[in-house]
Order: sequence, then structure tokens, then C-alpha cells
Amino acid sequence: GGPCARSRSQGLVCREAPGGGAWAIEGREVSELGAEGSRVRSFRPGGEGPPVALALGADGRLYVATAGEEGRSGSVRVFRPF
Repeated sequence: GGPCARSRSQGLVCREAPGGGAWAIEGREVSELGAEGSRVRSFRPGGEGPPVALALGADGRLYVATAGEEGRSGSVRVFRPF
């Protein structure tokens, strides 16, 4: 169960957030999921390549790692959920 169940069954990266929601990588987008796993909203984090990993900080921030493309290094972007 939980908000990540459907995403994980599809092989997607998903991290559960405090309060019952979650964040998942869906292609080149990062989506916020509600407690039942449905998409609330999504955004493209930017960077050179697609998002490949997610982490949630104790401060409530969302960390998104993106892969490098064409020999470039990847990056980590920090977002404050709104």
C-alpha cells in the first residue's frame, strides 16, 4: 500500500513524504502524489538530463538528482515544495 505502491509496481522511483503524500519520477517530470497515489501536480526540474533520484530533507525540501548527458556531469537541484 501507500502512495508509492502504483509507481513502484511500474518500476518508477518514488519517495514517501511526511503527511501521507509522495514524490515520483515519471519520465522527465517529478510528480507529487496524494495519499492514495494519484498525481496532484508535476514539474520538470531542469538540468542537463532526466531526473534519476529523489530525496526528502528533514527541512521539507525535495532534492532531485539529474543524469548528465553527452559527457556532462549530472546535478542535484533543491526545491521547496509549495
